[in-house]
Amino acid sequence: MPSTSIIGAIVEFYQSLPVATPSPPSPPVPILFDEVPAKDGSGNPYKPPYVLLKDNGTTPSFQTFEYEVIETTDFTFEIYALSLAAADAIALGIRFGAGAYNAAQGFDWCTSLPVTGQTIETILPPKQRRMTDTTRTETIGYVFKVTLDYSVQALRTGP
Repeated sequence: MPSTSIIGAIVEFYQSLPVATPSPPSPPVPILFDEVPAKDGSGNPYKPPYVLLKDNGTTPSFQTFEYEVIETTDFTFEIYALSLAAADAIALGIRFGAGAYNAAQGFDWCTSLPVTGQTIETILPPKQRRMTDTTRTETIGYVFKVTLDYSVQALRTGP
């Protein structure tokens, strides 16, 4: 069912990507919103890999002489994994889906988010950064993080 918000549509679109529903033996990479809960659904501490979605805000602007509203929503995917190679693979799955880099099957250049009341103009390719997270435990070692900063431009067509 289409979402009424860009962030809701991003979560729904992410869940349709192969990275969220891979073929066994690869486990799915869950998406979490804003912060990581202390425990998963089974009561165990959350462990990588996972993707954290951060909403960085929406800015409206009037772009046409008819006062149509273009809204720019900025968001970040924070990808956490136990190796940099795994984090990079998840990032590629988010950016390109299962297609070629220019096929718009992932988030790069996507124009088909499941959202009502808005028409997606474009999702601009991300600024990408790699780092180790400050999380380090004796059982997992370093946690690697890749961030993807996106901007979605959408024409407001209804409430």
